[in-house]
Amino acid sequence: MGGDDPEGDAKASFHLGGFVTFQLNRNFEFQPELVYSQQGTKSKEGDYEEKFKANYLNIPLLFKAKMFGSEHLKAVAGPQIGILLNSELSASASTGEGEMDFKKYMTDLDFALAMGLEYDINDRLSFSARYNWGLSEIFDQDNVESDAKNSVFQIGISFTL
Repeated sequence: MGGDDPEGDAKASFHLGGFVTFQLNRNFEFQPELVYSQQGTKSKEGDYEEKFKANYLNIPLLFKAKMFGSEHLKAVAGPQIGILLNSELSASASTGEGEMDFKKYMTDLDFALAMGLEYDINDRLSFSARYNWGLSEIFDQDNVESDAKNSVFQIGISFTL
């Protein structure tokens, strides 16, 4: 998470989805996607550990441009809309464990700007690195006073049929 208030460290998780690529011209493509993404943070102090996770259905609308005349390296950027599916806050300490549904404290939609690089190994296999920079606050300000925004770094492998 980004912003002035959030505490915690990055939490590794996964994303999985599908996409369609439209060739706009020789150097540019448009690629809408539908991606399930687990996002969140974790923190630990002494024997107290806290994990926050939020699951989103993200819809990136990406534009891809070939870089430096390369047929393989592409810059990727575009807006992303995220729909919150569920959220959970869990904590554990020597005195016990607990979990709570946190969705009611969050906004239903998230807006971000996705940007990154993609390298096409061949016509079917690609590697990508992408950063999703959150533009909107993710917590409902009536319930949680925080300016937290999603801040997600993704590494991916894609296979084209």
